[in-house]
Amino acid sequence: MKEMYPPTGKKYFAHTLSSAVLKPLGHKIRMGLGLDVFYDLGLFQEFRVMHEQVDNSYKVVRSGIYFDNEMMIEKLSILFQIGAYWLDNYKNDGVIYNRIGFKYQVSHHLFLNLTLKTHYAKADYAEWGIGWKFRKANTN
Repeated sequence: MKEMYPPTGKKYFAHTLSSAVLKPLGHKIRMGLGLDVFYDLGLFQEFRVMHEQVDNSYKVVRSGIYFDNEMMIEKLSILFQIGAYWLDNYKNDGVIYNRIGFKYQVSHHLFLNLTLKTHYAKADYAEWGIGWKFRKANTN
């Protein structure tokens, strides 16, 4: 959920689809690259405030590529990500976005995550989700 200004203002759904390729750099650190697609319904209100007409719902779709750094503590990972939009019709947030949060490995493939997406020092919205980890097959 994304809450618009002022605090306790109207709330909008924001959806994220994310995919990443991670490489372990030891037992505690993973690094990689990822791709995000955001569908932020709060941007409809932002465009209205700017007196800009939204002719289709694709105008609130953003996409970015990000660098991922994860520190693992048993089944819990602490995430630090920095990304850049390559598709963005709403330019007021800038090109760079960040994400910080947690990922918890429920099973061999299934994980849960809780993150905060920000633009510089301004929180955009909290993300929670469920994911599936595809593992490379052993060739030995």
